Amino acid sequence: MKAYHREHPRVAMSLHTEIVGASGVIHAQTVNISRAGLQLECDRVTRDAVFPGGQPLSPSARPQVRLRIQLPRRAESCWVEVDARGVIFRRIGADDFRLGLEFEHFEEGGYHCLERFVDENWGASDDEGAPVR
Repeated sequence: MKAYHREHPRVAMSLHTEIVGASGVIHAQTVNISRAGLQLECDRVTRDAVFPGGQPLSPSARPQVRLRIQLPRRAESCWVEVDARGVIFRRIGADDFRLGLEFEHFEEGGYHCLERFVDENWGASDDEGAPVR
């Protein structure tokens, strides 16, 4: 078995996520999530909302977005609100993209809820964040 090399373990799970902006709310699903950030699967419209013009930006110009993530928990689910920065995007298909977002600032209690979620679910993923079957 190969050793896990990531600083923050990823949990592969499809979670309802809302990207909140001045023009309203865009709904997306996660591919995976960690204590430091997440990867979203989305269409071109969502990609353009996070990365205006669909162009990668320098680190100093990375777009900031507000996310609301619904995390299912053993006892009850919770919503985490967090400011995040767009780090990277990849085109997977004609209208299929993956966005990498890094968390910056959590609303009160949000990081603690995320931390518990990752601790409860990390064993269900392999080294790359893919679900273990």
